[in-house]
Amino acid sequence: MAEVMLPNAALRTLLLAVEEVMGDKGTSAMLNAAGLQRFVGNYPPDNMNDEVPISDYAAVVKAIEDFYGPRGAKAFMLRIGRASFDYTIQEQPAILGLAGVALKLLPMNLKVKTTLGSFAKGMTDTLHEPCHLDDAGDAWLIIKDECGTCHGRTTDKPMCHTTTGALQQALKWASGQDFDVVETDCRAAGASTCTWRIGKEPRG
Repeated sequence: MAEVMLPNAALRTLLLAVEEVMGDKGTSAMLNAAGLQRFVGNYPPDNMNDEVPISDYAAVVKAIEDFYGPRGAKAFMLRIGRASFDYTIQEQPAILGLAGVALKLLPMNLKVKTTLGSFAKGMTDTLHEPCHLDDAGDAWLIIKDECGTCHGRTTDKPMCHTTTGALQQALKWASGQDFDVVETDCRAAGASTCTWRIGKEPRG
């Protein structure tokens, strides 16, 4: 089966976010240590051409985790995920389906639902990672059938922290509020999907 290809801008915004968190030298050291020298000073172009293998995206995520170690990686990955969302909104909002989304006048619950629905649509249509939004009553569920963050990985617990950070920042961007976002299931940990549970009310 042919490998899923992501837009160049998806990996570019990830690497820009990595550089913001790790610095230029730290990013270069991480990429060199992981055998990903081809990306040092050579980020993909800022376009939506589907030219990045999903395995390359996952390899960069793994390299960041390896650089920080299992205990320190989560906090940095969340920061990178939040920064990645910010770069995506600035450079290529269509990646996450948020180009031209009008939220300002919507009530809070519709801001959240619209943002998450657009996020899921962008994942499906632009990143080619089938994703949908479900209503679980007291929470929203973002459910992905394919995931660039953990593609080809095997772990004992959910590990898609960059996506968690991106979801946190998307809701902050849309509403000005912080929401609880927890990855409850992960394909790398043996589940059939990567699933995030998002509280319907802002954090207290």
